[in-house]
Amino acid sequence: MTRLPQLRDQKEGHKTLIAFMYALLADCLGILWMIHPSSGIVHGLVATVLAIHGRIIAAYLVHEAAHDSVFVESWANRYMGIASIWLAGCPYCNFDHIRKMHIAHHRDRTDLVEFDYRSFVQSSPGIVKTLCCVGEYCFIPIVETFMHLRQALGPLFIGILLPQYNQYFDPERIKSAGIGTTFQLAFYLFMWHHNALFWQLVCGAMMLHILAFGDAFHHTYDAVFPQYYTPGPGNRTAQYEEENTYSNLISISFPQLNLLNLNFGYHNAHHKRPMVPWYRLPSYHDKLYPTSNVIRSKVEGSAESEITLAEYACPQILSLKDIFASWHRHRLRRVLEEDYGEVHPLGAIDRARDFVGTLGASFLTV
Repeated sequence: MTRLPQLRDQKEGHKTLIAFMYALLADCLGILWMIHPSSGIVHGLVATVLAIHGRIIAAYLVHEAAHDSVFVESWANRYMGIASIWLAGCPYCNFDHIRKMHIAHHRDRTDLVEFDYRSFVQSSPGIVKTLCCVGEYCFIPIVETFMHLRQALGPLFIGILLPQYNQYFDPERIKSAGIGTTFQLAFYLFMWHHNALFWQLVCGAMMLHILAFGDAFHHTYDAVFPQYYTPGPGNRTAQYEEENTYSNLISISFPQLNLLNLNFGYHNAHHKRPMVPWYRLPSYHDKLYPTSNVIRSKVEGSAESEITLAEYACPQILSLKDIFASWHRHRLRRVLEEDYGEVHPLGAIDRARDFVGTLGASFLTV
């Protein structure tokens, strides 16, 4: 008889299971409303928003499972990670590969990325480069679409048809891509048959944007590609990690809003102790940066701005307003340039104005 898995956090671990059930319910309800015969524009929009949020939560649950922070047993975390990948709408991704790459990101304090999308765009025929740049300029997530297409089709076309050029796609990744891509194509046909493919495509595009934005401004690490990769942090110290990691909170004044992405914005706290589950990150953040509570009480009812509060609470916090501006300002530089840019010192106006950020760094597709 198989023993049931044990929650790592016996006291509050059920919160992760509740989040998983919410993701399942939101995604399923969203799809049902999309395909309902009487669905109009309003119903379609509501259904799409619900499905997007369910898939976003599922994606961040993949991240939790990759850190083995949900269950004591590694196999149980793996199964939850696989289920969450499917809920997130990326059934072609391989959980074991995601976990390996993401743990290397923490262990080696670098952005280990398998596919150099910048070189791909730069070396592509002019029409491809132009379409990519025009699409990104118009906020169409071309680069992230490339990354997902590579995960879905790369193992099949390269891993099977051109094995002499295959460096990365092992049999398990080929299997995941074969099963997941077949399912995804069948699902698109199903949505097209029910006149809901448009909403599904909007849902997918918005999810790619949100996940890309969530990962774009967390680090000013150097991107390292497998052919140049030497395992180990080298001279990248814990201080380097702290100084090159940034927390992009949805809100400091209203921390409950950070639950919208399972507290993923508390990134410095997460990198300090990756095993801390999502629901404990706010309290751990306040423990690391104890002035946050003091400043929060001082500015209550005052006219001080949230960015001032953020800067005093934790020097590594960047305001959502600033990174939104940088997301817009550097949308072409982010496609073509390798430099992540820089964050200006504490006290500077618009600290993130030269923070270019990156694309293609999602833990789902690296």
